[in-house]
Amino acid sequence: GSAKGMNFYLHGKSTFVVGSSPHADIYLADPKLEKEHFKIEIDEESFILTDLSDGKSFVNGEVVDIYVLQEGDHIRVGSDILAFHFRTITEQSLPNILKDIERMKSQAFVDDGTVPTLRVLEGTNKNMIYPLHDKKTFTIGRASSNDIKIVDSKISRHHCKIEVEEGEYILFDMDSTNGVFIRGEKKDVHPLEDGDHIRIGFTVLEFRLPKKNHKTE
Repeated sequence: GSAKGMNFYLHGKSTFVVGSSPHADIYLADPKLEKEHFKIEIDEESFILTDLSDGKSFVNGEVVDIYVLQEGDHIRVGSDILAFHFRTITEQSLPNILKDIERMKSQAFVDDGTVPTLRVLEGTNKNMIYPLHDKKTFTIGRASSNDIKIVDSKISRHHCKIEVEEGEYILFDMDSTNGVFIRGEKKDVHPLEDGDHIRIGFTVLEFRLPKKNHKTE
């Protein structure tokens, strides 16, 4: 399927949503999938799959609603088949795992210039691209519940948000500890313009509008 050869690691949070939305934790570019097709929740040492697609998730050939995953299970959604494996991280395997994670990051969203985006220019999430579409509000912060989660010790759990109002993208500080800066100036509210650089903590984000929205001279 669309994810052939890729490895997805279930670590760092307790719930992973799988689907065709670029906002999904595991993004599969398959038009047959729902935007949120199924989720996997980690409960102690159990990995629990819950269908979100109204009966279109299969494990080992059978339709499932809620299912506790076992070693070697095959999950079929659309044209993709995913094999579930427990994997012990060793000193020898860690470099390859980190390489796979970086590849997952780079392939999570392909920027074709058709939707507004935030690109990380500086910080731990450097080179990540986050699409800003399909919603009216996008929250940014350290907490896993945010639409855009950024690992940065100087960023608040819920640091700021971007709201879409009549085609404009407006940035709001959410009472963060260390503030939001645009071109070096602290801002509580700021209508974003194409190319704006947003500094939060040690992280710098670049806001880009779709290419068709760029002003031509």
